Amino acid sequence: MHELLEQYLNVTCQRERINVQLTFNRRKHPEMTKSIREMIWRGRMCIGDDKSGSCCSQLNMIQDYHIVLVGYSKCGIEKTFFAGGFNFIAKVGLFLRSS
Repeated sequence: MHELLEQYLNVTCQRERINVQLTFNRRKHPEMTKSIREMIWRGRMCIGDDKSGSCCSQLNMIQDYHIVLVGYSKCGIEKTFFAGGFNFIAKVGLFLRSS
């Protein structure tokens, strides 16, 4: 399931925050099945273990996506260093709601 959803996930790093977006727009992704679209639409995407508040997604029904915008020091995002710089590592989860 992770590999299936990864193709609809987009991460953009901005100066002060990270933008994590999960789309369920079938016009942009014609290969997406109705059941996958429904699962994403009904779900809630969260960064880290907190399943409420600013670490979880806002729903954009006009453009069909979930979005989380947070600062790098929030939601359990880890900064790891390597020889050429650093990376940020975040755990992203999709939590399903019942019908």
